[in-house]
Amino acid sequence: SASITIPTAFLTLYILEPSLFWAALGPVAAVFVGIWILSNPLGAAHADLRSQRARLAAEMAERLPQGIALRRSGRMKVELKALTARSRAIAKAGVHREGLAATIRALPDAGSGVAGALCLWVCIRMGLGVPEAVAALTTLAMVVWPLRHLADVADRRRAYVVASGK
Repeated sequence: SASITIPTAFLTLYILEPSLFWAALGPVAAVFVGIWILSNPLGAAHADLRSQRARLAAEMAERLPQGIALRRSGRMKVELKALTARSRAIAKAGVHREGLAATIRALPDAGSGVAGALCLWVCIRMGLGVPEAVAALTTLAMVVWPLRHLADVADRRRAYVVASGK
């Protein structure tokens, strides 16, 4: 839907006033560039989180059958500390991955806000009426939804690429 909605919205802005088109183009293009730039670190964060989870699962599988022997030898506290440290590393990696994903998901809202402000500035500067300003903002509102979905697709695609590679 984004491949239809976004170009149609920009065509509408161009028909309203070419200056509105140019005012909105920069911020929306910046959203696409931001998603593209942040998708590589997001993929690395997905891979890091996945590998750390796998290491924790492997360590738990190793230690579980030896639980009684570990308790008898007095190594239970040492092993629990190691597992706790591994769990903290997983939590840290999860927060990092989610932070990148949240940043990507926030880009469309930020870009549309900047585009809306620029369109209002163009309307004021060119002396356009309220109907043109409302039409421009409504058109930009139609762009936000597909941009949000594209940001979500970028996150899911990176997760899929990492998972399918394993």
